[in-house]
Amino acid sequence: MKKSEVIAFFGNAQRVARALGLTTQAVSAWREDNVPAACQFQLERMTNNVLVANCPLPPWALGLAAIKGAITHQPQVASEGAFETVEVNHEPN
Repeated sequence: MKKSEVIAFFGNAQRVARALGLTTQAVSAWREDNVPAACQFQLERMTNNVLVANCPLPPWALGLAAIKGAITHQPQVASEGAFETVEVNHEPN
């Protein structure tokens, strides 16, 4: 996910910051090709996958997904260069 894509979606850095609960200075400090991973996942959810995270899931997220049943197999570890696609059922039980 690129900083310019995020800003284009929201209109400006101030709106991005407001949506994420950050300061405008924090958003401005992002490198073009390095939106922080935690922000990428938040943005992916709040934009209904219009903006898509392009970084591996952090280890803690893999654990939560496995607990909730979203991952039914052992994913490859991100440090090995694998990117795992996970489908999540959003329907209530």
